[in-house]
Amino acid sequence: MKKRLSALLLLFAAGTLAAASFELPGGILSLPSAGIINPAEGTVEITVTPAGDVKDLRNDWSFAFVLPGKENSNAERTVLGIYTPSGNPETEHGLRGILRGAGGQVVYLEDKASPIRAGETVNLALSWGPAGAVFSVNGKELRRAPFKGPLIDAAPMLNVITRSPFYPSRLKVSAAQLPSGMLNASPEKPFTADAECTLLADDLADCRFFAAPFFRNRNFVSLLPFGKLSDRVVRENEPVSLDFVGCNYTERPVELPVEFRIREFRERAAHTVRRTVTLPPGCVQQIFRLDPGPLAAGLHSIEVHAGDEPVRKLKLSVLPAVSAAPEGKLAEYLGLAAAREPELFKKLNIKWMRSWGHPDLNWFQVEPVRGKFDFRTADRIIDAYRACNVNILAVLGYPPLWAAEPPPAEGERAKFRYRRGEPGRWKPRSVDEWRNYVRNVAGHFTGRVRHYEIYNEVDFHPPGFAESFSGTTEEYFELLKSASQEIRAADTANQVLVSGFSNTPTVCDMEMPEKLVSLGAGDWVDIWNVHSYRAKVGMAEMKALADRARPGMPIWQTEQMWHVINDPARRSYLTAAINLWFLELGFDKYFSFGWGRDTLSDEHTNSPEPSLQAFAVSQYFLDRCDARRGVVKGLPEGEFDVNCELVRRDGNILSAVGSSAGSYTVEFQGKILEARDTMGRRIDCSGNRFRTGGEICYLVSPEPLEIVSATLDAAGELLSNTGFEDLVGDALTGIERCTFAGWITRVNFDPGAKISIRPEGGSGRYAAELRTTGKGRVYLFEYIKPPATGAYRVTAHFKNLSGNAKPYISVFDTSPGAKLLLRKDYPTPPADRFEKLTFDFTLDKLPADNLAVIFGVDGGSGAVLLDDVGMVRHVPQKLDDENAVFVPLPEPDGKTVLSAGTDIIDLDTARALGRGRKVFGGYPFELGGGWLAAAGTRWSNPAAAETPAVRGRCRSIVLLLAAMYNDPAQGAKLGALLLRYADGSEAELPLRSNVELRDWYLAGAPADPIPAAAEFIAPDLKEFGFYTAELANPHPERELVSIGLAAEPQGGIIAVRAVTLAR
Repeated sequence: MKKRLSALLLLFAAGTLAAASFELPGGILSLPSAGIINPAEGTVEITVTPAGDVKDLRNDWSFAFVLPGKENSNAERTVLGIYTPSGNPETEHGLRGILRGAGGQVVYLEDKASPIRAGETVNLALSWGPAGAVFSVNGKELRRAPFKGPLIDAAPMLNVITRSPFYPSRLKVSAAQLPSGMLNASPEKPFTADAECTLLADDLADCRFFAAPFFRNRNFVSLLPFGKLSDRVVRENEPVSLDFVGCNYTERPVELPVEFRIREFRERAAHTVRRTVTLPPGCVQQIFRLDPGPLAAGLHSIEVHAGDEPVRKLKLSVLPAVSAAPEGKLAEYLGLAAAREPELFKKLNIKWMRSWGHPDLNWFQVEPVRGKFDFRTADRIIDAYRACNVNILAVLGYPPLWAAEPPPAEGERAKFRYRRGEPGRWKPRSVDEWRNYVRNVAGHFTGRVRHYEIYNEVDFHPPGFAESFSGTTEEYFELLKSASQEIRAADTANQVLVSGFSNTPTVCDMEMPEKLVSLGAGDWVDIWNVHSYRAKVGMAEMKALADRARPGMPIWQTEQMWHVINDPARRSYLTAAINLWFLELGFDKYFSFGWGRDTLSDEHTNSPEPSLQAFAVSQYFLDRCDARRGVVKGLPEGEFDVNCELVRRDGNILSAVGSSAGSYTVEFQGKILEARDTMGRRIDCSGNRFRTGGEICYLVSPEPLEIVSATLDAAGELLSNTGFEDLVGDALTGIERCTFAGWITRVNFDPGAKISIRPEGGSGRYAAELRTTGKGRVYLFEYIKPPATGAYRVTAHFKNLSGNAKPYISVFDTSPGAKLLLRKDYPTPPADRFEKLTFDFTLDKLPADNLAVIFGVDGGSGAVLLDDVGMVRHVPQKLDDENAVFVPLPEPDGKTVLSAGTDIIDLDTARALGRGRKVFGGYPFELGGGWLAAAGTRWSNPAAAETPAVRGRCRSIVLLLAAMYNDPAQGAKLGALLLRYADGSEAELPLRSNVELRDWYLAGAPADPIPAAAEFIAPDLKEFGFYTAELANPHPERELVSIGLAAEPQGGIIAVRAVTLAR
């Protein structure tokens, strides 16, 4: 035992080489954080050699190292780090350390006038513990602030940013707060391990990990997910595995149970996979690979629970296997903004990258000191992409401080908004210096980069806010012209793109693109360029403008993301839809945007997001196509906002169809070779029908599809954040500092009004509190894109808090010149409950721009709560209430369980459907406590199989019903409905599998020829459904006296939840 313990202590003291690390070409070295960072106290020392004078690094939020938070939220964005701030050029510059602790503590330690010069190697240190938070340079304390700790929960990765501008070379981490005397004061001397050292790297390529006494004395054991984003994207024919980093600082092996709870995107039900990992004694930051089991194509959310560790969340993308069909011309249609991992582009078969988001060729980055060009970062990134056969669209612009012309007056300076006041947003002071920058970039990358975009969204310029450029249109034209001359001189094969115009009214110069054309931009530009944050609005006009600039000029869309949409399902749908919309508009390329914390990925867990999955599946289908052919004929006009037919290189046809209006059942004629949805999941097309399910459906067929019918089954929700549960802001410092994600508030009509977050929701944690003094309307609203003309229903739940404020609901077409403004006012709601308010309206014409959906108070004074709002296409009932007779069903007297051996069905599970008047599948029902149920001979059947006396005539009988444990074969007879008439005659109506009904367990029935009219989640999270069937009465002239139910003798169960007679 003593020998074993001595060996372990020797191992702990010597350290282990960093197998548990990975460096990305984008310039990030990821190291484990568990067992390295002590939340209670610690010290991080890092050696850097900045490329520019630190006090002048004002153009980017550049970190030397960063410890991200556990979750992707503003409250946990950064736990720990050293960086150079950016924003207001007068107040935000130099060096800054950040620490985020429990209880909402956020500490900033700044050295705005940092004397560190370009090329000077220094040691920076950030520590926390009993002495508070301390920031030091070369062993000398610069700033100190109170900080009680501990640090908040962190991501599994400690990231060292190995690129420009800091170029770190060494790192040391200790589990103790080291005093100044123990810090390395000399950058020339190597770091040495102190007693509590957890990580030591005098060369970042040779990191060593140590089991520090702080962790060892606590018998530290840990196992956390640890992997790259690209490792979490696989094809369905590839093995699935997840990397974990483990530590065992005890003297004996530890068997750690690991539980994966896996849920497919948009599915509530999850399945659990269990594994066991044995951590050997003395295990220090060792990689373990675990198999979560086979997974079908789709995006999978995984909750990992390893031993006593808190649950960690990640996502795993499984894409369809690479098609054997040849690539088509559209393989190069889609592109993405630069990501940290070029390997990911190769996995997705994306062939174009735009260097924005990781601004590796911006002027301030490649020439931080006048005359000294630094291409180290750009070379590494661009060469990595080229190795993955990815073409580069490089964005040029954005001068360093030395080359920028500051705004001349305080009034002008005020136009530079927070986070947009960097010197890079100022115009260059000299066209000659600008030419020299462009000449050097184009010359250095000759043959490697052939496409250059001159500035990003340059139409953010005076007289509006200078978010991108402080000069005039004429000054930008001179920059564009001179850049084009230099780029073409470097290589005649090079091509120039005009800046991607944001084209956003009120904040952009909407006249700038046309004025540039009149100045002659067409002579200096090869490709026109726009950003489509307003979707298709203005895009046809922009394409026509490109043709005016030079007939036949190509046009690209080079940046767009749906960051204003909070619902992940809606966001992923639109991410795929807009690719197809711009094909229809005749655009030549389309780039998406939004890595890290936006829409495509989660940098806190290195996970793909639904939008990336949707984009990847779109590429999977488009890259085998040559051209758009037209639309799929036979779909309801205006109902499908995605309707695109394309010709594949192999001669087959790709049909892409989808509707934001809701879920449709589509019947067709023809043969389907492959069918998948937005997420890449297979679509069942048996019986020559499929359900859209609110997704985009990709269908490959030998011939164009012939659509027989398309029936709307269920309307989809059009608003986001309907329960006001998603907040923007740091909730740890108080919800009063947050706002509702996706919603815009207005209180300017009532000076004493206020809209705030109230922790008292209708169905969730929060509601919106609207307070008015009665002097004007107070409201919040959301912009939407209605999918089609027709009837809509808006709903909201209001509750009175005080006074007599009166709610209203309104819709407003924001398109220029539009006159649509509809509104409905309501009396003061009750104070003891939320009251549901309904507003129905009809859209006769689709808005060219957005439709504002408004909820507010106007009239009276006081305060109300607003919660659980919604807007859907209003599906007219197939049967009016006036012509419906609701049949009471016999109460089961508590006997709702049917059993046959070990098979048990509890009908009471469907209590989740609720009681009272409901509409399912367009039919009205009255849900009471009763049932009709019939079963085969092997089942006990305590429920009644016949209704009480019924008196009346009807044209048809409508059932809300489902089957359990029955024959799933198409058309198999499961039982019958028995009609008894007053004259003693009877009639039998068959109930058939997948015709009138099917099994209520939705996940257990892959064939889906009929949609569920009512779905619910059982307590065990399984999904169930009931179906509607309208059966014609063979004798509508006879008086009906009772309705019975019978099951086939060898069959399972048929259960009827409600019966309505249609007169």
